[in-house]
Amino acid sequence: MRVLFVYPSIDCPPGVNHGLAAMSGVLKDRGHETGLIHVCEKLAPIPCSLFPFNFRDPSHLKPEL
Repeated sequence: MRVLFVYPSIDCPPGVNHGLAAMSGVLKDRGHETGLIHVCEKLAPIPCSLFPFNFRDPSHLKPEL
């Protein structure tokens, strides 16, 4: 199964969410695919040439959950 985590850390310092990392690790151990969209206004935008996906429409990632 594909699982897409969306982590909106608005008005928070940027950093790693250890809960999401642990859940992702458990799911991967059990053979699932995971992905993450981290929304944070304090992080610099990723140049489109490096990551050409449209985050407003994550359907191209085909998450099942």
